[in-house]
Amino acid sequence: MKNGRRHLHAQLTALASQDYPGSWDVVVSDNGSTDGLIDYMHGPTVPAGLDTSYVDSSDGVGVAGARNRGVATARGDFIAYLDSDDVARPGWLSAIAAAAVRGDLVSGSIVTTVINTPRVAQWRPVPSPDAGWPVAGWFPTAMGANFGAWRDVHDAIGGFDESMTLAAEDVDYVWRAQSAGFTMVHSADAVVDYRLRDNYRDFWDQAYRYGRGIVLLHKRFRRDGFSYYNKPLVFPLVVASLAVRNPLLPYAITRMTTGRWIFHVAHEVGKVHGSIVERTLCI
Repeated sequence: MKNGRRHLHAQLTALASQDYPGSWDVVVSDNGSTDGLIDYMHGPTVPAGLDTSYVDSSDGVGVAGARNRGVATARGDFIAYLDSDDVARPGWLSAIAAAAVRGDLVSGSIVTTVINTPRVAQWRPVPSPDAGWPVAGWFPTAMGANFGAWRDVHDAIGGFDESMTLAAEDVDYVWRAQSAGFTMVHSADAVVDYRLRDNYRDFWDQAYRYGRGIVLLHKRFRRDGFSYYNKPLVFPLVVASLAVRNPLLPYAITRMTTGRWIFHVAHEVGKVHGSIVERTLCI
């Protein structure tokens, strides 16, 4: 995490309320924060009852580097991942730990309708908890904000790829693991309330990075059989659809909120730019 102090207390409070009966520890991996995070972690307001440690991961690159250094500090054999600005629901840890006995990796569920306003929650639809994260014709995926893996799996695949600095380091991780023969199961009961970017600029930046990440995944896994919507003749239709559904027209006509339109446009821009940078066609 970086500069996540604002919401971290809510996440740690949620973890302090978990009902998991075994021993476990919480590692806060700080990827170069400047918001006073280290003072908070060493201060008196950290929720009581948590076995919490702080690791300075500022020498790592991005989310991948922070997670790798967090795993190196954690003491458990199973590592569950969360983001600082979300909120794990009661029973989350017990559910993801129970699912872990059935597989090498576990994907959890996210819900956007609790800690976001109704307006913001409409911007980015997510699958229901029961649906999991399937990918047609390929391995299922997971969100870095809620998934877990056994330590020996993490070690076997070399951890997170720290060259994935824009996005998709979580998808790359679970796909490399499954390509190596490890299995992933889904837990509908391991639920995290997921916080969306609540302004258009940050939302655009995130969706753009997702688009760039898709190109990286396409380039890395296409030889193994993965292909992301690689139909150039359809791309003009996508652009035309987004053009005629722009926010200048009434919602009654477009049936698309401004936030969702921004998400789709930014995602396509990210894919186009990524295709140019990586010299691979992914549109």
